[in-house]
Amino acid sequence: MAAFPRNATVAINPLQYFATPEGYLDWDQAPPWPELMAELKSAGFDAVHTRFPAGFAPRDYGQIIRDAGLTPAPGTIQFDIPEDGVSIEETVEHFRRNAVGYAELGMDHIFILPAVREDALRLITPAVGAHADNARLDSVVRVLEAACRASVDEGVLPILHQHVGAWVETAEETRYVMDRVDPEILGFGPDNGHMSWAGVDPIELITEYRDRVRGVHLKDFRQNVIDESRARGRTYQETVLAGLWTEPGQGDFNFDRLWDALGADFAGTIVIEVDRGTIEPPFESVRACAEWANNLRAA
Repeated sequence: MAAFPRNATVAINPLQYFATPEGYLDWDQAPPWPELMAELKSAGFDAVHTRFPAGFAPRDYGQIIRDAGLTPAPGTIQFDIPEDGVSIEETVEHFRRNAVGYAELGMDHIFILPAVREDALRLITPAVGAHADNARLDSVVRVLEAACRASVDEGVLPILHQHVGAWVETAEETRYVMDRVDPEILGFGPDNGHMSWAGVDPIELITEYRDRVRGVHLKDFRQNVIDESRARGRTYQETVLAGLWTEPGQGDFNFDRLWDALGADFAGTIVIEVDRGTIEPPFESVRACAEWANNLRAA
């Protein structure tokens, strides 16, 4: 049995609280932030994925997290490319502003991914690299060359987060971007669940870019749902509603392979996510995640 990386920061991204009956995420439906943070601490977590809510200064939001006895852990931001109607200059400022907030709270890396909108073409035909276009990827690279440098100048390293539905979805697209952006300004923040959904062996890419991995998003899933959904041509939301995700340790992913790939000395961030829990209410799903992680650490 592979050793869990005990030096890693283990955080929860409490997506269970935001999952809608339609298979989306609604950031407005969770409890008030102080109440939510207190629940996450009570469930057994010591760190939380940090996402600055609208209307909150980073310092104020960080204080809410710390008042609950939690530590802020690196979160995720999405970015657009000029083809989406957003200039490179706007994206540079988006990265810089978030980096300033992250640095203020003591974090040194941040997960980044091309924006996934509700009308995204790849949500209709997910996980197969639909509408692939190297010219679009070149635009992603140009944006990241400027935006990542602005973030690094503030002391925060962006780490690329492949995601189903985004323009960086497949192994080929992930490599295309990783191989063209300076490692000094772009790290790697893989998601084992989204990679597996896209038919990618996450261990292969983690091993390939091991020296650039600063954090991972950790999911468990049902492989039969992936296979059946691909065969039936289900959309992103239909696949989620078919029961794709489950609490860690309850699905089909072999986590021992992940621990081996990361190495026992991995000291980055592990963010546990269940986009749509199988245990209700959300608090019980989060508690099951915490128990699983804490048992691994204690083994």
